[in-house]
Amino acid sequence: SKSKSMRSDITIYGDITGVSAEVYEALGQQWDWDGLSHSGETLTFDVEGRHFFLEELLEFLAPRLASGAEGKVDYIDHYEWRMHRYRITGQEVSCQVVSLNDVLDQYNHR
Repeated sequence: SKSKSMRSDITIYGDITGVSAEVYEALGQQWDWDGLSHSGETLTFDVEGRHFFLEELLEFLAPRLASGAEGKVDYIDHYEWRMHRYRITGQEVSCQVVSLNDVLDQYNHR
């Protein structure tokens, strides 16, 4: 078991709707379940750790999603100090990379 005091290099959170139970099962055969949960048609990410192959997971997921699927998943790299925001629309995945300073500025100026 990993110690809680160990600093995590990455944090991933967000969710995607349009993920069937069958697709979630297929996902579990390829990836570690740790930090992933599924309820109804929604896949939720709540991951902290050293590394996680999010891009590969999303590539696997995209063609298997429902046509009305949508979601947003943030991959925060504490080491590189930036965030990759993945948006899912249908079977399309796009990614925007932003500095965490920009993200923090947005929160501070509300």
